[in-house]
Amino acid sequence: MTTRSGMFYARNGGPARPHLFEVPLRVARGDQVEIFIHQVANLVWMVSDQAAPTLPLLPTLLGEVGADARITITISNSANLTLGYPCQLVGPALIGPLVQGPIAPGAHIAISLSNCANVLLATPEASLMLAQGELIASQSGASLHRHQCGQVNHAMPGSGCVSIVNGELVDELIDTHTLIDCTVDIRVERVANVRCQSLSIVEGELMDESLDADCVLRSKVRISLSDSANVEAG
Repeated sequence: MTTRSGMFYARNGGPARPHLFEVPLRVARGDQVEIFIHQVANLVWMVSDQAAPTLPLLPTLLGEVGADARITITISNSANLTLGYPCQLVGPALIGPLVQGPIAPGAHIAISLSNCANVLLATPEASLMLAQGELIASQSGASLHRHQCGQVNHAMPGSGCVSIVNGELVDELIDTHTLIDCTVDIRVERVANVRCQSLSIVEGELMDESLDADCVLRSKVRISLSDSANVEAG
């Protein structure tokens, strides 16, 4: 694992190499891939006439994943947003789906996010409206760990308004059609918390389901949630 700022990947035990992920990686059958992202795509948006950023802030990392591949994605201190004025975000705002492509049987994907996709309301004028989307989209994988992600905080007590309309701070943690002969491990700590002056939710929630699957057969599922989806307002 690298502690350098940037985006890197290593394949089959080789060295970590810088990579921009302009095109999602394809992972061959049986390959072992490690992706490291640290301290990138943090945005400070303090004035109303500042050019709107391209959202989501992080690119899609993986496309097609071959059978029996082993993939580890570790993202830290990235895709955070500091606001200085009222802002409306629509759709998958800060982190979208990291994996978009067919995943062959036997492949294992582990995703770890730490201090990512948080919003800081930095001034008394700052507010956030999240419409028809989320700060973090659903992900595909068998192992998902999140620590201190998808939160909204105010820098000054008694300031900051948050509105969620037909959306959520964090979408389903894992969204899949079928789990067969799988082991799923979901660990969540300090996720989807809000500290602000006022909070309004219309047809939405702070955090969606931990696991959304149409069919679960012969699988082991472990879900641990702590200090998450709390509100401190006023």
